[in-house]
Amino acid sequence: MTCLTDEILMAYHNFEFDDATNKKIEAHLAECKVCSERASFFKSLHDEWETPSVSPPSHFAAIVLKETQKPRIQHRRKPRIYLQLACALVAAILFLQFNVAVNIRNITLNVVNYTDKASSKAEKFN
Repeated sequence: MTCLTDEILMAYHNFEFDDATNKKIEAHLAECKVCSERASFFKSLHDEWETPSVSPPSHFAAIVLKETQKPRIQHRRKPRIYLQLACALVAAILFLQFNVAVNIRNITLNVVNYTDKASSKAEKFN
């Protein structure tokens, strides 16, 4: 049998295999020193998880609740400002790139000239 993977050793200590598979794993652990050492490491991890040697302080729950209930508004404002500045920059670049100001002035002059011509024609009829 090839050496056992970490996943197999963790599953073995979590009692996830049937009896036949457990016997094969135990036989390999009896023969292979490397896997046996790794298995004992995972057993110590499993035991520590099941019965921790250090207990949390009595106010641990209050600390966790306090940290999880902090407002997160501060973090949302900065990206919004950067997004607005980026949009303004893009608008300014497009405005300058396509000569929008010149086009607006030309259109305005055309409208004024057309209005003058129309008003002068209207005066001729009166």
